[in-house]
Amino acid sequence: MPPDVLVIAATPSRGEQLRAMLAARGHDVELVPWGEDWFEQALSSPALLIVLQLEALAELDCGKLHELSLDGEGAPYLVVLGAEDIDQRVRIIASGADLCLPESTTTAELAARVAALLRRAKSRPPALSLPELDVRVDIAKRKAYCAGKELELTPYEFRTLRLMILQALKERQNRTFAAEPSVSADTVRELKAFLRALPSRKARPAAGSQQASG
Repeated sequence: MPPDVLVIAATPSRGEQLRAMLAARGHDVELVPWGEDWFEQALSSPALLIVLQLEALAELDCGKLHELSLDGEGAPYLVVLGAEDIDQRVRIIASGADLCLPESTTTAELAARVAALLRRAKSRPPALSLPELDVRVDIAKRKAYCAGKELELTPYEFRTLRLMILQALKERQNRTFAAEPSVSADTVRELKAFLRALPSRKARPAAGSQQASG
């Protein structure tokens, strides 16, 4: 099962304390050290919530934080720990973080706030489906299916496909009262072109695909 929380910690002991407290609440937590690849770690993680614990805010690229926050439905909640100055916290929240706390926050309070966000995260729809193309994206497991086959996507390909389906679903919703409340032909063509462009080696019969594509 994918973890509920990904903790990327600059201070291992702080990360381990948070992992233990969340585990005691029944949450599965993946703990990794902070590094230059934090964005790739966050982007590829199936976790519902990501905690970034920093020693120096200069290490945080707010542009990348903003990019993570643009993922729309299914995007992980983002929590940043380590900003002591209120202006810094405002800037980080404006960049896309759902919560930004000073390093002086106790681990017990941090764990409680993370657990509260997880309750909201687990109430969101677990999957997105587009019947027009027989495409389904499992948000929680970071898997996608098309015509009964599991697509082996890179994190960037998965993210692109999910955002395209989200856009198509919003388009359909906006056309609810139109004569034909469906996804436009242009959007369908774009999605078909994206799926055709995927290497054939990245499609395989999915185990239990009948259940997954239903």
